Amino acid sequence: MTAKNMQLPSGFMQVGLDIVTSAKCKSRQQLRLDEYLSAFVLNFNKK
Repeated sequence: MTAKNMQLPSGFMQVGLDIVTSAKCKSRQQLRLDEYLSAFVLNFNKK
């Protein structure tokens, strides 16, 4: 097997990259939501 045979089509690479990017964005959004909820709960408990 040479390095040339191991190369993937650029379209396939782009799809893989998109999946990774969207997964990172989703986890970042989830983290932001968790921070927002925890801040809301803390403020609510102070009252």
